[in-house]
Amino acid sequence: MSHTSLTKRDTPGRLNDKDAHDIYRLLVATSTTDMAAAIKRLHVDQLAGHPTQQALGYLDELFAAGPDALGSIMAGRAEEGVGDPAVVAASVAVLSRDLVEAI
Repeated sequence: MSHTSLTKRDTPGRLNDKDAHDIYRLLVATSTTDMAAAIKRLHVDQLAGHPTQQALGYLDELFAAGPDALGSIMAGRAEEGVGDPAVVAASVAVLSRDLVEAI
């Protein structure tokens, strides 16, 4: 989910469950260690540091806050009819929390 997509939470008509599900897919496909290392490099970069900090705040608020956080719910909804929304919501929350804590 891009920075722009994350800011859509303030404009409900622009929210897209698929964007949240993309976060889930990235977290499942990439090791927490590798992703944390990449984010740490971006975090200390003069140009990328501030947007990276903002993105981490969004990740924490929208996903890592738990399975009932907006992003986690949206990721789960994207699984309706093909998977288990509750499992996806819980998984993305745990994976996000692990990433935030690793950074």
